[in-house]
Amino acid sequence: MPKKCGHFANKSVIPVEEMAGKIKAAVDARSSADFLIIARTDAVAVEGFEPAIERVQRYIEAGADVTFVEAPESAEDIRKIPQRLSVPQVINVVVGGKTPIFAQADLAKMGFGLVLYANVALQGAIAECRRP
Repeated sequence: MPKKCGHFANKSVIPVEEMAGKIKAAVDARSSADFLIIARTDAVAVEGFEPAIERVQRYIEAGADVTFVEAPESAEDIRKIPQRLSVPQVINVVVGGKTPIFAQADLAKMGFGLVLYANVALQGAIAECRRP
């Protein structure tokens, strides 16, 4: 606490059982099928890629509708995420971050349902402000 961006160092994650319990509680409390539960993990940076995949598989079992494996560090791992998980996936594209950048169309073909372009507008605005 407080939560850090998945692309920052020195993070920690809560035990998988605790997070699965939080997801189950959210699923049980949901009053509309239109309300999606998106389960995110920053475990790649803390525990590695395989443990992160195992975590989100547990979150799916707990009822998550969508999962978000933050900050995968290789193109190979990015491709594996939607292949290995049974629910739609979110991916975060951070210019200068740890995750290799792919075009939105390529990520869609891989099976990602939502692509976040974190800070892209902010970075563009800063670059424009720095121009003479």
